[in-house]
Amino acid sequence: MLDPSMQAPANARREPWQLGWEHVQCLVDGISRPLAWSSANLILTAHAILPKIYAQLIPPSPTPSVAKFTIPSPPPIINAPAKSYAPPTVISLSPSDAYLFAYFPPDSGAEGIACVWERGAEISTWAVKEYWSVPRVEGILCCKWLGEDRQWVVASDSDASDIPRFSRRPYAGPPTLSTPTFLLITHSCYASLYYHPPLGPSSASFFSVLRANLTTPLTSNQATQLSNAHDSAGGLRLCLRAEIGIQPEIAIQSILVPPIPNLSNPSMAFTSPGSPPDYEWQWEQWGERQYIELCEIRLDLFSSQPTMTVSPLLPIPTTYLASRSPGTQGPPPPATPWHLSHLRFVSAPLPTPKESSDFKGKGLVSYLDVDEEPERLGFHLLAGCMDLGNYVSPLKTHIYLWSITRPSKKLRDDDDDRPVSVISVNTDDDSTSGKKDASDDWLIKMEAQRTFNDSALGFVEDVPPSTGEGVVLAGLLNLMGRREGVGAGSKVKVGRVVVLNLQDLSDNAQFRSSDLIGCGGRDPPVSMAMSPNHTLICTTTSVFSPLDLAIVPFPRRISPTAPSSHAQSSAIAHSFSTPLALSVVRGTDPSDVIRAFWSNSTAAEALIGETWKTLSECADSGEVHPSRASEPWMSEMMKIAVAVFKSAPDPKLGVRWQTAFDVCQLEACEQAFDDCDVASTSPDTDQETRWKLIHLSQWFVELCQSIVKEAILYEAHLACEWQEGGGDEGPREIDSASEGPNSSLLFLLHPWLLSLLRQTLSHVHRLRSTLMTASPDGAARVAKNVLADIFDASSIDMEELRDALIHVNNKNTSTVASIPDATSQFRTALLTFSVPSRFFPLLAEHARYLSAYTNLVDKMRLLINPSELLDLPPPFSADWDRQPRDVIGNATLRNQATLRTCTRCGSKSSRARKDAIIKGGERWRAFETSWERSCVCGGLWMANLD
Repeated sequence: MLDPSMQAPANARREPWQLGWEHVQCLVDGISRPLAWSSANLILTAHAILPKIYAQLIPPSPTPSVAKFTIPSPPPIINAPAKSYAPPTVISLSPSDAYLFAYFPPDSGAEGIACVWERGAEISTWAVKEYWSVPRVEGILCCKWLGEDRQWVVASDSDASDIPRFSRRPYAGPPTLSTPTFLLITHSCYASLYYHPPLGPSSASFFSVLRANLTTPLTSNQATQLSNAHDSAGGLRLCLRAEIGIQPEIAIQSILVPPIPNLSNPSMAFTSPGSPPDYEWQWEQWGERQYIELCEIRLDLFSSQPTMTVSPLLPIPTTYLASRSPGTQGPPPPATPWHLSHLRFVSAPLPTPKESSDFKGKGLVSYLDVDEEPERLGFHLLAGCMDLGNYVSPLKTHIYLWSITRPSKKLRDDDDDRPVSVISVNTDDDSTSGKKDASDDWLIKMEAQRTFNDSALGFVEDVPPSTGEGVVLAGLLNLMGRREGVGAGSKVKVGRVVVLNLQDLSDNAQFRSSDLIGCGGRDPPVSMAMSPNHTLICTTTSVFSPLDLAIVPFPRRISPTAPSSHAQSSAIAHSFSTPLALSVVRGTDPSDVIRAFWSNSTAAEALIGETWKTLSECADSGEVHPSRASEPWMSEMMKIAVAVFKSAPDPKLGVRWQTAFDVCQLEACEQAFDDCDVASTSPDTDQETRWKLIHLSQWFVELCQSIVKEAILYEAHLACEWQEGGGDEGPREIDSASEGPNSSLLFLLHPWLLSLLRQTLSHVHRLRSTLMTASPDGAARVAKNVLADIFDASSIDMEELRDALIHVNNKNTSTVASIPDATSQFRTALLTFSVPSRFFPLLAEHARYLSAYTNLVDKMRLLINPSELLDLPPPFSADWDRQPRDVIGNATLRNQATLRTCTRCGSKSSRARKDAIIKGGERWRAFETSWERSCVCGGLWMANLD
């Protein structure tokens, strides 16, 4: 729930419930509550009664969200009197989450407001980019973004036990000049294209606009004068429902449900330009018409005069759908009641791509060289209708599927001119008049139909296709049931989420259905949004019901066999490793995957291991981001480990996240020293950068102290066990069943972590040597003294530590050479942040060596915090001398600084204002800019999280 005050009261009595036509009438009327789920795992929805957009963050742990905020409203809404605008009816996020569009219809006024926001560095920061007024008759029905990057999908054409391959789909839609570019469909049957020219718009507006009437063949530009659409009887065409879909190489389609003329004022409804028409006063000619009309739009944005061409196609009659099967010949049977409730474009299965020679055997395939039958390159149109049974009989739902393809010659001729296709439903009896025969352009064929006698269709959604697989997601509402929960806020099962085969609309046997949760017989879930990695589903009620959000799991694949408990745990980890690895490749937040995983399993080590195994198949593909780790994707896996272990419900797993976070912070620290390169310039230059590095040096010294402290404590633990087991026998082998050492001791074992530790230590000594050669006066002297104080205040000797780490590294090299499969053991240890039992003896030697090293450590100062010896009140006890620090630069955070919080690890950082002067050298600013949108652990920033 976004607002606890808007929770729907639950009926505490145990009683049967039944779903009636009044609960689904909103679907027939085309009225639904907007819902969007961003790639940053933000859920956006409309307020119940106010013109506001609420957002809440979905955490990786299965706990309620505590991060909630409101998107700032545009100035006209803020300054308008109460009840001037209604809650938004359209909320649409660009695929990159960089822009947000919303439409606020008028409540008591004559005009609504359309607004575009641009996201800032934090996911909670949205600035109004542009807004404009929209007349009531031009109300916006839907929005589709164009010009986005190619999407990554999983080519799951292999067995479930195999490593899935990643692939990138072709560019969706027509080529665009720049982003943002989006297409709107209005109530008046118009398509409006908003785009930002690369050289800037000719007017003061940020966007340039192209508008075209979907009911008339026309090529329009910015200077084209357009008027409202009228039919032959003089009525004004209006659109009730619209849907836009983008398909590779085919582009955009839209469906418009039959328009209804304005009968509230006959003098207006029957007025048309020119001579008065010859009216036929028959009631049947007004209202919804049983047609689904197709319309194709082509864009030309690269010429000196951008144009948009509209080509209406032949409509699809729907009068007798409920009583006719696919392929039926002969005259149509008598018409039956038909109430359209859902219209969706479904992606056709992509052809099997050729595996490029550059990517062969590396997990990545390319769709750029597809040589397949052109008939397979198309899309599907899915329509759902309600049979209300004269509002007395039980509900029935019918689903119909059409395939829409283009002949091969047309595809080849238009290969360089990818069209935007819009499908529209109009209500005019003469809807086909004046239109060209489109049979030579598109082939439309009914492929399947299905009737649900025991369920009502709540929602249907396209699922991103995988190679060779075509499925669609459907939410089916039970017609009756019994309330089992007692008490306020109780929920019951009201339906199920199923995966249907695109071929015949039957249930896909490879997926297990999920339960829909709601208040039985009241306020059923009729709107949904899928999480960015397709592991969770968010559902909500209609606009006529109190706002109620529910998160349910996405239908999961069924294991081909009935495995044991251990094998089943591994199978669950394997099933979630694919979307988790895909989130790393896409760059999306993996919180939804981790949240869904914790609801099914606790095998965190298996999840991380399977994810790395999947990513390692793409190691040398050329699509991998540069990594500073010894193995590809290892740096990214450290960030994933922070998210997994931080949200773990098991406390034994939860303590490992700190070590994973230290690895991420140490890698960023080493990168800062390497990028700034303090010794490459004169000792008296770039003083601001050196101050930043001094702060990082302080954090590094504290990290070294904690590692040495854990080694000494581990040695003491071994000594106690040795004495309890009989000291006369001498040191014994460590029992693998005993409690393992602290995960921070991996810094002394793993080659990459030990290398990071030694390199950063060399950078710190190099910084100190550089400051020693600086001029004795001015700021350089102060910096030198501050760094010297950090070294002197440390309980370990940093000079001796360098020699000790050399000894540890040499011992590792000589010992690991005799251990079979040491590389795999090291990898497992790093991914799970646990020391394998095979390395217990080696770690014990390191612990004894560091504990007995002369002049390395002052154990009294290391093991006992001076503040613990003082009897101070709670605000000053323990770490009374410590203040919160910036996770990027380790500088002390001041109270007046603008703070932001990481959504993954909870660390804080200062957020510089745009009007503030950025302090620091050029090299440090370049390093700090790389963390402008994410934390060192990979989490996203959120302003004012507290």
